[in-house]
Amino acid sequence: MIVALTGTPGTGKTSVSKILRKKHIIMDLNKIIQQHTFISGYDRERRCRIADMKKLDNYIKKQNKGKTLIVEGHLAHLLSVDMVIVLRCSPKTLGERLKKKKYPKKKIMENVEAEALDVIIVESLENHKKVYEIDTTNISKEKVAEKVEEILSGRFKNYKVGNIDWSEEILTWY
Repeated sequence: MIVALTGTPGTGKTSVSKILRKKHIIMDLNKIIQQHTFISGYDRERRCRIADMKKLDNYIKKQNKGKTLIVEGHLAHLLSVDMVIVLRCSPKTLGERLKKKKYPKKKIMENVEAEALDVIIVESLENHKKVYEIDTTNISKEKVAEKVEEILSGRFKNYKVGNIDWSEEILTWY
């Protein structure tokens, strides 16, 4: 089984993956893209490389050796996976987290807006049947890892899409 652990940058994917690595095979998409040069171009406006998703997808499929493979990264939900777990975070808290990581203001706003508008959830639902979400806003990375484990073991009732709604927070922006 291949599981996408995805979410807007700053939601906790990397931190949670470090904990999950003790029990599962974790693949960091950013590292794989760099190591294998799965690059199809360059986005001048965002000043970043564009991943070659077809090559990346083919590579990930070949890595599935019958064990649970967790693919971590904000593009993971765009791959051919069996399940998607989306880490979510309040846009306000997400902005604070990205500020601490020294993201440029424009990139912070882009990511906060993407989170507020459920961009990754929508993209995930367009491509997959098994999509679950975890709110990481006020819980530790250890607790998030426990919730991921619950989903992986089939206890996903509390994590179905639709329980997280940032619309009230968006209204405070205006």
